[in-house]
Order: sequence, then C-alpha cells, then structure tokens
Amino acid sequence: MKAAIFLGPSEIVVKDVPEPKPDDRNLILKIHRASICNGSDSAVLKGERDIIKAHPELKFPMIGGHECSGEIVHAGKHAEGGFNIGDRIAFWCKAEGAFTEYNDIYPQYYAIARLSSNISYDEGSIMEMLGSTMCRGTLVELGETVVVLGLGPAGLLLVQEAKISGASKVIGVDMCKLRLDKAMELGADAVVDAGKENVAKVINEKFGRVDDVIHATGKNLFNLPLEIIKDRGKLIMYGCVDEGITFDSNYCLYHGIDIIGFKMPYLDRIRELMAFGEKLVSLGRLKIKPLITHHIKLEGIAEGIKMCAYKPGECIKVVVDIM
Repeated sequence: MKAAIFLGPSEIVVKDVPEPKPDDRNLILKIHRASICNGSDSAVLKGERDIIKAHPELKFPMIGGHECSGEIVHAGKHAEGGFNIGDRIAFWCKAEGAFTEYNDIYPQYYAIARLSSNISYDEGSIMEMLGSTMCRGTLVELGETVVVLGLGPAGLLLVQEAKISGASKVIGVDMCKLRLDKAMELGADAVVDAGKENVAKVINEKFGRVDDVIHATGKNLFNLPLEIIKDRGKLIMYGCVDEGITFDSNYCLYHGIDIIGFKMPYLDRIRELMAFGEKLVSLGRLKIKPLITHHIKLEGIAEGIKMCAYKPGECIKVVVDIM
C-alpha cells in the first residue's frame, strides 16, 4: 500500500509499505480521506516540534498524519466496541498512520464515532478534532461572552461549539481575511482583524471585558488574553505554542483568572463527546464541510502540508483523497 512516511523532521516521502496485519482484537480501516493537521503536521514539516518527545511511543520513520475516516474491512472477533465490517468511522486519536491506504486500530484505546449516512468521508476525516475541541468548547456556560483567539480549523470549530454551549456572544480574532470571513459565516457575532486593529481596544470598547478567552493559536500572544478577560474569567488553552507562553502570572493570581489547560478527560468522556459531536454534525448544528478549502492526492502530501504551514491565508483545511 502507498503511505506518506515521515523520515524525520522536514523529511517526507511517499512509498510502498506492507499492509497492517489483521488479528482477533483489531480493526483494519480502509482509509477514504485523511486531513492535514495545521498544527502538528505543519510543525513537524518545519522542524519546530519534537513529536517523539510529545509521543514517546513513536519513532522515525513513521506513517504521518492522525486525522482520517474510512470503512472497516476487518473486525477481529474479540475487538471491543461491537464494530462490523462496513461500518464507516472516524476516531480520536492515533498519533500516526493516517496518510496511507489502510490503518489498524485497537478500539479499546480510542474514541470511535460511527458516521451517520449523511456525513461524508471528507467531514469524517476532520471529526478526529472533535475529541479535543469539544473538551474545551463545552466549558463555555450559558450567557457568557467568549473570545476565540485564532481562527484556524480548531478555532472555527470552537466558535461554533461556544455558541452551541450557550454563549451569548462569540468574537473571533485572526489576521487572515479568509478565516475572519469564515468565522462570520459559521456564526460568530463579530470578528477583529489582529493585523489591522488593536484587539484589546476594539473588544473592550465594543463588548467590555469578556467571560472566557479561548487561546486557539500556536502563537505567543503574551498578555493579550489578560487585557480582555474579566476578573474571575476563564482562560481556556487549546493551541500548542512550542516556545511556551509568556504572561503576567501575578495578574492571574490577583484577578482570579482560571487558566484551564489541555489535560484530556478520561477516554469514556471523550467517547461521549465524539458521539455528541457526530450527532451535531449529522443534524447540521456543527458545520465541518465549510472548513475544507483544498483537496490533494496522497502523492502531493508534502506540498499540502507546506501550504498549511506557510500559506495560512490561502487555506483552512486540506483533505487528502486516499480512495
């Protein structure tokens, strides 16, 4: 089978590799679509992230990618979850193995969502993200005003999830017109162009200080979140900033700011959130298809990741057509 192999940081080749072997406890997934992670896949390509340090179970060379959807073509007789051949699924989260034709999954370790008939494989390939974003979006409480800093794919999902959770107003912040326009299309009440406007000044003048700030960018924004958040507000961390974030910890201490990190809940909770997210997508409440701006073939994976890494103003989500 064809696979995109990460030989190491900044090194990707597409070549033939053996297919995964079926056994009594695994599922074999025929991958129809994968999608490029704008965060981790781009960071590995640019040599900015030590993926081995983050995931000690991995080692180079590896099959890249962690977002995919497809059809089960083998279901081991002792595999957990009651899955059957022909089931269409998306799952959270296997840190490698998406950029290829077949993937093996041991379901006891993952949150797997069966896809309703009206959910496409394109959408399914992006639904892995819900296992992470839903853990943050569901922290928003009824009537709160929320700012989402960073409107990449995760930020655009979080805008919608905040509204679904009952936010009275959601304000999106980014520097890319494509993403600012998409946030308004997907239900944001307002957006602020960080490349042209003083973000804190605009938000404070128009909305006052806000209840929640969701940090959904890979950039160090320093004290910006603290300049727009209320006393006793929530600073919800989502984006992974490889060099770390610098801000005034004393301000957080004296103003009662809750900083909520990215510790994932128990797997059973993520499975609940994946199932809930699948239902929202099926009902049209959570829109994934509008995030897709490009399709590529597996052979073009390096160029696709470069697009996500170096041209964020031209793309949002890039889907890899495997089958």
